[in-house]
Amino acid sequence: MQATSRGVNVPPTPQVSADVERIDAIWSDCRARHGKRGPWLFGERYTIADAMYAPVVLRFVTYGARLSATAAHYRDFALADPYLQEWLRGAAHEITFEGRPTAHL
Repeated sequence: MQATSRGVNVPPTPQVSADVERIDAIWSDCRARHGKRGPWLFGERYTIADAMYAPVVLRFVTYGARLSATAAHYRDFALADPYLQEWLRGAAHEITFEGRPTAHL
């Protein structure tokens, strides 16, 4: 996973598009049902669901997944989370450790 990559242009397959739409629907449903209580999927508090979707948020940003306004808002909020930003800083540091790119697994 290349957490810091952006704008990777890979046309999605129909299966990938269906997966993106399914996740968009899940996020949108959670926000519709719990959005009045806070910005996370289930309201005020960060939950295991938000943690589970953190890599998906990064993947959607990397590949520029097309999302509904509600899902895009959640993606942007999750991406701005200080802990996720710390994770991204760590990934950037790993990639450029001592000024040299590291091998990607």
